[in-house]
Amino acid sequence: MTMKFFFRECLVRLAPSLWKGFGVVVEVTIFGFLFSLALALLLAIGRMSKSRIVRGILIAFIELIRGTPLLVQQIGRASCRE
Repeated sequence: MTMKFFFRECLVRLAPSLWKGFGVVVEVTIFGFLFSLALALLLAIGRMSKSRIVRGILIAFIELIRGTPLLVQQIGRASCRE
């Protein structure tokens, strides 16, 4: 059995699973984008609020998120789950 034949056989056998996984990745990407867009719009509108308290809280939150590396935020979220 040659390497080309083995690769082709594996690809044919795994193709349905690969396509299903590709669909899941596309779906999660679209929903994640829509969720983050809605959250960003809400935060931006809240940041323009006339209430100093709401505006102050949102400015602090936004600056905290922007000022920390993503890896630190992920480690912080992961440690809160335990």
